[in-house]
Amino acid sequence: QYIVFDMNGAAKWTGVIHGFRFDYQLSTSAAEEAMYISHMYFAKNEEEMKKVTQKGLKDPFEVVTDPVVEEKVEELLATPDSAPALDNTKQDAANEDANLDLWFNHAYINNPAEDITSTGWNAYQLRLAKNESEGTHMFLVSKTGHNGLTVSVTPFRNANGVELGTELMYGYYFDDVEGKTLVDPIPWVKDGQTFDLAEGRSYMYIIKATSYLDTPAGIYTATVTVKDASGNEIKKATVSAYVWNFALPEETSCKTQMDLSWYNIYYSHECWDGDDSLLYKNYYDLMLANRICAYTLPYDKGGYFTDSRIVEYLDNPRVTAFNPLGWGVRENLESRVPAAYAFLSQKQEWLDKSYFYLVDEPLNKGHLDQINQYGALLKEYFPGYKMMAPEHVNYVWDKESTVDNFSYVVDSINVWCFKPYFFTTYEQAKYDRRLTYWMTPKLEANLGTFAERMAALAKEGHETWLYVCWEPGQPYVNWLAMGDGTEPLVSVWQCKMTDSVGMLYWDATYWQDENPMDKLTPLVGVASHGDGVLLYNGALIGSYEPISSHRLENLRNGIQDYQLLTMLEELVGQTAADEMVAMVTTDVVTYTNDDDYLKAVRVLLFEKVAEAMK
Repeated sequence: QYIVFDMNGAAKWTGVIHGFRFDYQLSTSAAEEAMYISHMYFAKNEEEMKKVTQKGLKDPFEVVTDPVVEEKVEELLATPDSAPALDNTKQDAANEDANLDLWFNHAYINNPAEDITSTGWNAYQLRLAKNESEGTHMFLVSKTGHNGLTVSVTPFRNANGVELGTELMYGYYFDDVEGKTLVDPIPWVKDGQTFDLAEGRSYMYIIKATSYLDTPAGIYTATVTVKDASGNEIKKATVSAYVWNFALPEETSCKTQMDLSWYNIYYSHECWDGDDSLLYKNYYDLMLANRICAYTLPYDKGGYFTDSRIVEYLDNPRVTAFNPLGWGVRENLESRVPAAYAFLSQKQEWLDKSYFYLVDEPLNKGHLDQINQYGALLKEYFPGYKMMAPEHVNYVWDKESTVDNFSYVVDSINVWCFKPYFFTTYEQAKYDRRLTYWMTPKLEANLGTFAERMAALAKEGHETWLYVCWEPGQPYVNWLAMGDGTEPLVSVWQCKMTDSVGMLYWDATYWQDENPMDKLTPLVGVASHGDGVLLYNGALIGSYEPISSHRLENLRNGIQDYQLLTMLEELVGQTAADEMVAMVTTDVVTYTNDDDYLKAVRVLLFEKVAEAMK
């Protein structure tokens, strides 16, 4: 193994003679283990360093556009498109204003306000199945500054007057997110709401269409209109939506679990006396509309299920996972767990949705022993239970390297929830020093790679889930606000790639500031803007409902893609789905963030499923 000290950019080292002192501490689980420093190299730059540390190494990564798959990619992308061609002709408003520019872009673009370069798209076409939501970004740039503008959109309608659900939102910008002015909250535009545009900055609006199970297939159109302070129409454009002739099911194959902080929600809305769970229900329902589930169901009573209104959610096919005890409940488990089983065992589907989460990110043997204690209790009182304990580290617990964190709790855990970097192999970690590696060569030799171990456990009925928080950083994908806008979407494709069936997130409402829409506050010393925040406090705009985020919308898009991939797999076979996934990501650090290419692949996925449904 190599430890690399990177002194690039350290000006004080230039042209100066220094002495070196290395101190190291070796912690072992057994006596008579030793560590040796065999060589020390000084390299002028990273290229020289790689000649030493990577000598003889073969690149272990298969790039998305690798020649091995490039020919297949080109062939697949050449598939004819069913939707009518988009008419990109620029429309002139009744009182066209040449000092205001309007253009469209994909919904997964994280476009800073400083970027005023037009895409040249004067119109945009959404693609969606029945029972799906998709959106596009519209940008306005004022050359001189505009005050008192209004923006409106008509409902999406087909030739017979049938309408899609239509929403218009605007981007709320945060200043100085790693040096950029970026959108994350996306509140709804209220009737008559006015906007002031500063000179030379782009302003984002989101136009979203939602189809239903009974929506007729075909083309739908909506018209966007911008008016000045006097009510004159100064900009006009058309957005179309093509609906394929098949539907996404209500039940989502990619399961999700996230916390909604009851305390944060009620404290921020200043709802001191309670409201019979209405406010929490509003937050939960917005997430569920985007195919995302929280740990705790509305009307939860910590495992006792005494409020009959909870049955509405237990029976809802969009609810695919919940914590039977609610989040953070560990007291009186000997009564709570059997009470939960007595109620939930009335229906097998309720049991199937039940996921216990009692220990978070175990760091030592004491934490692992806790997991095993809870596992023994669940085996006694909740037959067929499912329990996860998200893990971000791994340690070896015996001299022979046959026991690590995972094998220590293998008889208790059956839902393995990990950060994506656990799918990094030793060969990959040797090749790229940016990668995170929590196994050892000896563990891999004795027990197999992490992917191999998860595959073996899957045959026994275990599940694998992924999760992210403030880490991992690049080159892994994450859901942070300063990351590429494609990352939340790609993360769900990686979920499919790794045969993971769910994604967990520690909190969607971790608001740290009195006014969490003033800025995104990262953890101290860590560039983690947006960590723990996927929804915003609706009270800040006078709403008793949450404000969605740009990242949550793109996460939903990825979850819908996961469903399409699952449908393709069921209709055509595993190989067809794998081919599609490999066009987007071939490894947890090898993926595309080309937004135009992603759009083409996603359209192709629709085409493949539509063809298979005939």
